[in-house]
Amino acid sequence: MEVKTKICSECNTENEEKYEYCKNCGAPLLSAEAEEFETNFNKEDFNPQHFENQSYTQNANFNSNPQYTHSNVFTETIEGLPYSDYAIFVGKKGDKYMPVFSKLEITSSKVAWHWPTAILGFLFGPLGAAIWFFYRKLYKPALLLTAIGAVLLIINAIIMGPTVANFMGSIDGEKLYSSIISGDIFDEAEKVENKESSLADIITETTDLATGILCGLFAHHIYKRHIHKTIMKYRESHADSRYYQMALSSLGGTSDGMIVLGIIILIFSSNISSLIYLLF
Repeated sequence: MEVKTKICSECNTENEEKYEYCKNCGAPLLSAEAEEFETNFNKEDFNPQHFENQSYTQNANFNSNPQYTHSNVFTETIEGLPYSDYAIFVGKKGDKYMPVFSKLEITSSKVAWHWPTAILGFLFGPLGAAIWFFYRKLYKPALLLTAIGAVLLIINAIIMGPTVANFMGSIDGEKLYSSIISGDIFDEAEKVENKESSLADIITETTDLATGILCGLFAHHIYKRHIHKTIMKYRESHADSRYYQMALSSLGGTSDGMIVLGIIILIFSSNISSLIYLLF
């Protein structure tokens, strides 16, 4: 079966049919019909040598950058967009992420282990994992994890609160006074609390484990898809091409302020859950 390709009108690079942008220079690609029409229309003005020289120069500049050839795993494009665009978008620690993105592209896989989100998930659950997503400006998954974490904290507080309250209310005044004097009341309350806390602990530990595993496995894929969608959206906005790289750096990169926000949300949610525990 004949494999259909698209020839870039800017650098004459042959691209797979699925690509919307040239894998070499990033220029928009025409459909096969439009490409054939344009080629025939400009046949007299076509200069193969011009395109060969341009392609060679761009490839030489691209491959000479050590940031883009850090790993043995290398692709010229990721999901049809130039490798360099992804690297500029990632910014800090791009040399760590780019080889992983290339490997995912080559293997057509969605799974690659990501330690930061795995550790944060294991230790602090969804609210902890959300901190990394906030840091990398992936706000939708960050807010989703935050909502899940907050709901789980509230559920645990509700599970724990009524049990101890009902136990305290079931003791009459005289028995309560004597129990407090002897110290027995605290031992009994602790036993009741521990009984219910086992359920809350199971929920918390299961959630933390699931969060750590899922985020650890799919964080790279989620990040790669986020980058692709963001770059495509920016390209389609027809913004001034002179500021293209500057825009990618601004849209991507990291935000230390969002780390602080994530930590504040984690602390605030824990305090709110404690307040709910006392109110119930």
